[in-house]
Amino acid sequence: MEKNSTLTTVLTIVGFIVVASLLMKVLGGILGFALHILIPMAIVVWLVRFIFGDRKQKQYYR
Repeated sequence: MEKNSTLTTVLTIVGFIVVASLLMKVLGGILGFALHILIPMAIVVWLVRFIFGDRKQKQYYR
């Protein structure tokens, strides 16, 4: 097994940190979009259906 030099180890760690930070930034953007756009929109749709929906059960005649 070859022994890595200190420079290679440091560059590997720095590269891992850079890739992990970019990945976290992308995931944070997706999560931010979901929290700020999709969840309020879902609440509005639910409220509209709750307020303006049918108040009585539909009757089926046979």
